[in-house]
Amino acid sequence: MDTELRILILEDSATDAELVQHALRREGFTFDMRRVETGEEFGAALLDYGPGLILSDYSLPSFDGLTALRLAQETLPDVPFIFISGTLGEERAIEILKMGATDYVLKDRLSRLAPIVHRALQEARERIVHRRTQEALRKSEEIYRRIVETAQEGVWIVNTEGETIFVNSRMSEILGYTDMEFRGFRMVELMDASARHRASIDLERQAGRVEHELRLRHRDGSLRWVSMATSPLFDDRNRQIGVLSMINDVTARKQAEDERNKLWAAVETGGDWVLITDIRGTVEYANRAVEHISGYGKDEILGRNTRMFKSEKQDDSLYRQMWKDILAGKSFRSMVVNRKKDNNVFHLDLTITPLMDESGTIVNFVATGKDISEKKLMEERLNYLAYNDLLTGLANRSLFFDRLQQAITITNPGKKLVFAAIIDLQRFKYINETFGVSAGDEILKEVARRLTDAVRPGDTVARYGGNSFGVILPEIGETRDGILIIERVITHLSRPYQCGHEELINTFSVGIAIAPTDSNAPQVLMRHAEAALFRAKDKKGNSYRFYTPGMNIIATDFLAMEKNLYHALEANEFVLQYQPYFDIRSGELKGMEALIRWRQKDGSLILPGDFIPILEETGQIVAVGDWVIKTACEQIAAWRSAGIPLAPVSVNLSPTQFRQENLVSQIIAHLAAYDVPTGLITIEITENIFIRDIDYTRQIFEQFRALGIHLSIDDFGTGYSSLSYLARLPLDNLKIDISFIVNLVRDPKAFSIAKVIITMAHELGMKTIAEGVETAEQLAILKQLGCDLVQGFFHHRSLTGDEMGALLREGRSAHLPTNP
Repeated sequence: MDTELRILILEDSATDAELVQHALRREGFTFDMRRVETGEEFGAALLDYGPGLILSDYSLPSFDGLTALRLAQETLPDVPFIFISGTLGEERAIEILKMGATDYVLKDRLSRLAPIVHRALQEARERIVHRRTQEALRKSEEIYRRIVETAQEGVWIVNTEGETIFVNSRMSEILGYTDMEFRGFRMVELMDASARHRASIDLERQAGRVEHELRLRHRDGSLRWVSMATSPLFDDRNRQIGVLSMINDVTARKQAEDERNKLWAAVETGGDWVLITDIRGTVEYANRAVEHISGYGKDEILGRNTRMFKSEKQDDSLYRQMWKDILAGKSFRSMVVNRKKDNNVFHLDLTITPLMDESGTIVNFVATGKDISEKKLMEERLNYLAYNDLLTGLANRSLFFDRLQQAITITNPGKKLVFAAIIDLQRFKYINETFGVSAGDEILKEVARRLTDAVRPGDTVARYGGNSFGVILPEIGETRDGILIIERVITHLSRPYQCGHEELINTFSVGIAIAPTDSNAPQVLMRHAEAALFRAKDKKGNSYRFYTPGMNIIATDFLAMEKNLYHALEANEFVLQYQPYFDIRSGELKGMEALIRWRQKDGSLILPGDFIPILEETGQIVAVGDWVIKTACEQIAAWRSAGIPLAPVSVNLSPTQFRQENLVSQIIAHLAAYDVPTGLITIEITENIFIRDIDYTRQIFEQFRALGIHLSIDDFGTGYSSLSYLARLPLDNLKIDISFIVNLVRDPKAFSIAKVIITMAHELGMKTIAEGVETAEQLAILKQLGCDLVQGFFHHRSLTGDEMGALLREGRSAHLPTNP
């Protein structure tokens, strides 16, 4: 028995206490006993004596057993408490047992005490062990609970026999078993055979953390790859009580690795281009297809920039867009023309995809593509055959109608026209029969070349039929502009043709229809052109007819005007008029613009807008423009001789005249011939002239400026010049285009544009001239905007030289409107 047993006995009779001791010793108990009689002694002994067994009388003079029981339960709940009484009845005995007493013995039956004590001590020991075990488990469970609550892994706990004692819900998700089903397995039973033996040893005998990658059997019979980190679990006496396994399902990763290996093999051996670069475009990987397509070996590619494949066939804008997209994290796809090692080109249908790290930073680019060189060549050939004539290389009839539809769609019907013409080669059958089909083919090819040379860039020439051609002239501003091009076409085609050693003169008939005047439907429009062609064939020689009869009258008048213009200069039919412009604040006359007119035999005047385009087309504009400058200088000299106060005169230069090599020297010569100061001449060109070649314009203007000649830009605001262009030119004035002045009162956009032009001109040190001012409202707005000079019928009409001289002599100002 335990020699350390201490017995606390609550008994007021020493004799009875000795009888209890005797009964226990007789049964072999070894113990130390302390007797107490009062409640105070009993409470103190519970604390300082630390008994392993409490014996108590039920009734005492100054204390009672039930109170002692309650006190003992509060202080030493695990210590057995046995009542020994001589007066305890059956009902009272049942009551004390219900209250928690371990047992009771009557004083006259002490022979029963030893067995009761023995059993009570045994049960007490078991309760203590059980409680301690439960406490240890509770602590362990708390630890496990914290782990489980914070872990994303599966948690599997087994005892030292490998039997499942706990799994979390994630473990059930991984393998599909319920908690109860797990408890029916030993862990190794769910392992595949290859891992079972090693894992069994590790699980049962491990001394530290062990990590595995193995396969476990899923409830559906499949095997799942898991990573398992196992650690031993110990109790509070450092005895191993089990194993904790933290488990991650890595099946997807294993499958991905398998797929990656397969994919890598496919990438390496596949026929598609695969290239991986760093963010600067330096190649880090190239598959065999890259070697095969480009002709470079892998050792020649790795470490080099992808610029090594760049060809001059690809526009740089594509590469700018590519870098913009991929550096923004977007994929880029395009057909790219690259160059091989042997200098031949190849076409790639290329896709470039950025690769990012966990922080979202781009670390690589992957370029994949298919070599579509053969497909591209085939597509180009088929496309060419579908839309082009093999003999002449021109667009065929199908492409012609497609282009015609496009031209009609994009042309502003209120402002622009589309000319559609059919040109028929006469006597073509005779050429084939006389000189052979090959000769006829050569004639057709020559006609195609001449047509292409005669029209503008952007116009369409097509093979319309066997010996007929189609021409589309989009964006025609005025009818006469289209007629000029048709005339040029006839002129080009009318020259002799060489056929072997023979020289042939061919004649042509042309039928013309106009959109939207005749129709906006391509098929209908061409039927009208064919009808016009039939009428043109009724005339001998080269001729053309419009579908609308009125257009033929216009064309006839236009041709007559063209013919008469050839003699207008020598017949002295051109005259100059002068329209003054005034200071918008003071009303002082500041200068004038020289305006050409064509005087007819009946005395009527034709305005320059009607005949200048013909002069440009025929080349007469240079001579007529020179006449304008000479006549203006002559007029200035005449005014000066008459003692008339002078003001600067502006003369306009046409695009052709401005490009003359001897322009500056000619103007100097006229100024010298009439002894005109350079400050009295202002040269004007339109905005669309100087933006064609800003460097040439600046060169010419700087020569004028060095001579003291003033410079102006006419019709400003209708072109596409920028502030940087203007800043590069030595300009004095900007003339605001009349279209903005006309709409100034009712159109907020016109108001805004005029305001911007005036502000910009002032910032660049220029003055602004508003032309076409006709109302007081326009004048008031221009004054509000800060415009400097005004010109127009509101102040004065254009005048003859004598009338202008009279105005200068009078010193007229524009304080009040002058009636035209």
